[in-house]
Amino acid sequence: MNKDSSNVSRTDQMKELVLDLVRQGNTVSRAAKRAGISPVAVEHWRKEDPAFDADLRARGDIRAWTE
Repeated sequence: MNKDSSNVSRTDQMKELVLDLVRQGNTVSRAAKRAGISPVAVEHWRKEDPAFDADLRARGDIRAWTE
């Protein structure tokens, strides 16, 4: 049973954190690292979730995956 009453999945929380970090000026790769996840996971989310990809593009400059 999920103890979080807001019913927001952990993945959704991580996606939002990455989006916020990109909006703050981080590259996608750096945002993933700061969120404590693999940049490959973010790449997977972008491929599997068109809404996430659109949000990511809207929030910041999609720059190189590596710095």
